[in-house]
Amino acid sequence: MGALGYSSSKPTLPKIIESADGRPHEMDVVAAMRNGEVLGRQTVLKSDHCPGCHNLNLPERVEGAPNFREIPGFSVYGVANPTVDGIRAVIQRVSTSKGNRPILWHNMREEPVIYIHGKPFVLREVERPYKNMLEYTGIGRDRVERMEARLKEDILREAERYDGAIMVIHETDNGEIFDAWENVNNEAVLTPLEVYKCLDSEGLPIKYARVPITDGKAPKSSDFDTVAFNVAAACKDAALVFNCQMGRGRTTTGTVIACLLRLRINNGRPIGMPAIQNNHEDTTDADYSSGEETMDHNGHLNSESWKPHTLTELHPRFDINDILLLRKITRLFDNGIECRQILDTVIDKCSALQNIRQAVLQYTKVINQQNMEPRVRRVALNRGAEYLERYLKLIAFSAYLGSEAFDGFCGQGETKISFKNWLQQRPEIQTMKWSIRLRPGRFFTVPDEHKATCQPSIVKARNGSVLGKGSILKMYFFPGQRRSSSMNFRGTPHVIKCSIWTTNLFVFEESPVGSGLRLEFPHLNILLKADLKYKKSVT
Repeated sequence: MGALGYSSSKPTLPKIIESADGRPHEMDVVAAMRNGEVLGRQTVLKSDHCPGCHNLNLPERVEGAPNFREIPGFSVYGVANPTVDGIRAVIQRVSTSKGNRPILWHNMREEPVIYIHGKPFVLREVERPYKNMLEYTGIGRDRVERMEARLKEDILREAERYDGAIMVIHETDNGEIFDAWENVNNEAVLTPLEVYKCLDSEGLPIKYARVPITDGKAPKSSDFDTVAFNVAAACKDAALVFNCQMGRGRTTTGTVIACLLRLRINNGRPIGMPAIQNNHEDTTDADYSSGEETMDHNGHLNSESWKPHTLTELHPRFDINDILLLRKITRLFDNGIECRQILDTVIDKCSALQNIRQAVLQYTKVINQQNMEPRVRRVALNRGAEYLERYLKLIAFSAYLGSEAFDGFCGQGETKISFKNWLQQRPEIQTMKWSIRLRPGRFFTVPDEHKATCQPSIVKARNGSVLGKGSILKMYFFPGQRRSSSMNFRGTPHVIKCSIWTTNLFVFEESPVGSGLRLEFPHLNILLKADLKYKKSVT
């Protein structure tokens, strides 16, 4: 067989207690003896394919590709980490059955992954097999792919020590792990890049891109650019597939970005198409099916409940628009309201497993529960801040696509400004991002009942692009303030005269009203003429 003909390899050996003589019987012993560059001391290879994570409410099931789903109205797909057979099944589903259209596959895993006999394995610490290794946070594509190549070399080198076998750990559907030996050779061990290159060499219409994103974090601005450039360079009829570990958080974010790009590239500016704009409903009260609607004991949203909820059920007095920061960034852009409406519609279409906007409110509910343990509330606050930042960046990205900055990338103009550079030209967005990171608590506090009911109905009903819901116009002149003892101009509080030899300098500590300026300027004009006469007499 070819490079992917792993079925001809030796069968997997039984559990370690039945392994051949000469091999250690405990994973702790094997892990302690490891000395590879990547597969080093106290590290293990854990099976990274989880069929049990599949959401049974999804309309279709693809063998070997859990949580596979299609975004309605778009040729965009999401999936959990697949096996090689699962990748083939996805290709059959989205390409071969539809006229052999090309596929652009984005792998959003940040962790080093390796395929053994067509099944994915991931690097873990022996003491924390369920946790991602924090050392790889923020890693780039080139580095993670080089690590995977070195990981393959480490596996083959270690297999020589154990008669052509490598010890790995598997996880059952109940979350229990057990050790096993896997017989390996050069053809049985492949990096993800090698897997997709082999599929491409077989004539399958698939192109592969790695966009590493930290689990639970918002994509970096450069990650947005990478996906945007890839989608803009692909054929308009190409199928866009995204995967992460569980096919939920990072995958959902990727599908939202891809759908926004497809709307912009196919329909130009402003973003949107009649079907979406006409069918858009108030996203505050719409029903969503989310894969993360309940919280575990650590404050994390989990997928135990797949029943739809309304956002207003989270708290009768709090919705997403009550977060002041979101109103600020929406008003910041000329097309902010329209772009955010399109974004919310796309988020709803991509919410089969997770609704990014609803996740913010779900964590808000946990944070504001009085009987919640402080540790759980703290975890929920950190996670909620990450989702709020993710939503904030998506609003900014939607506004970016709605501007002329993206015209040159999709052949609709000459202006070509990357999203990263576009953000750098708007430091106020960076300020908003850092305000979430430094003081997240103030954005998740539900107002008390008195504050919620004292707002006049006219304030709640405001919907302007700048004077929006919950915003007021406050008088900025204070006639009751103390005035300067030496200068007393009506309508201009706190005027101070600073005389420096021949110069009279007037400092306004507060903003004057129009009448104050009209009274002030004639007086200043007289003083200016007097100063000029004095200077002439001196000279």
